[in-house]
Amino acid sequence: LTVLLVVLAVSTPALGEPGVGVLNAAIGGGILIGSASAIGLAARSRLSPFFILGLVGWGVPIVFIGLLPHPAIAVALLVVLGSANAVLDIAGYTLLQGTVPDTVRAGVLGVLEGLVGAGVAIGGIVGAVLVGQLGLHAALIVTGAVLPVLAVVLWRPLSRLDDQLIVPVSQARLLRGVPMFAPLSLAVTERLAGALVPVRFNGSEQIVREGEDGDAFFLIVEGQVEVTQAGRRLRMMGPGESFGEIALLRGVPRTATVRAASEVQVYRLGCADFLSAITGNAYSATAGDRVVDERIQGPPMITPA
Repeated sequence: LTVLLVVLAVSTPALGEPGVGVLNAAIGGGILIGSASAIGLAARSRLSPFFILGLVGWGVPIVFIGLLPHPAIAVALLVVLGSANAVLDIAGYTLLQGTVPDTVRAGVLGVLEGLVGAGVAIGGIVGAVLVGQLGLHAALIVTGAVLPVLAVVLWRPLSRLDDQLIVPVSQARLLRGVPMFAPLSLAVTERLAGALVPVRFNGSEQIVREGEDGDAFFLIVEGQVEVTQAGRRLRMMGPGESFGEIALLRGVPRTATVRAASEVQVYRLGCADFLSAITGNAYSATAGDRVVDERIQGPPMITPA
């Protein structure tokens, strides 16, 4: 595409050599627009349709530039291409990171970058050959057709990528709702989501006991729990709320007892995973300290354990 845009600009009197910058700026503008509109894609449970849409949106504008060689049309179509590029990158990298185990993710991303670099080099050579053999407009049409054709051919295997996600999306979304975890990067949130252990408790069953050592943080998924201190009921807590951070962040015994008021499902996060995430991010550490201070100083005086 880089080769073709240079040839397009130089061979179009209305653009000329400065047109190379105009055409690339149009792609950059499209990337900004696409990034703003696709920022929420990473939180979606199914990304393969957007990845396929990005492939099509990358190729089709190039085809139409070859069919309708007008400077204004080319600029508008490159804005569309840039937007599709942003969608493709967000969906593609999120799918890649979500289907590759954390232990080999860095290596896989390194291989990907190497392949991208090789692809750019090969594409530069092929672009020049296509222009020489077919002419600019035919080269644009052939180049642009590659990605939509690939999208059709690879539709089924690409659609199955969502089913291979190893990142628990619902757990990650639940973590994002906790102020302490909200500032964390997507990668850290995904790692924590994978470390969550589901635990169920029957009604009146004790989850944590006042005075015992704290070894985990708890996030409520279903049901209600009762929080008491020295036999005095402090409050009830429900889905989306959490407890257990005071003992972990302050290094003190549990400050209250938490008992299931009904059948309860919680996610348990071990002390090491919790502390490495919270203390490793300044904003999360500040949010954690704020939560602890609020719950200790009240009102009410102390709510969770």
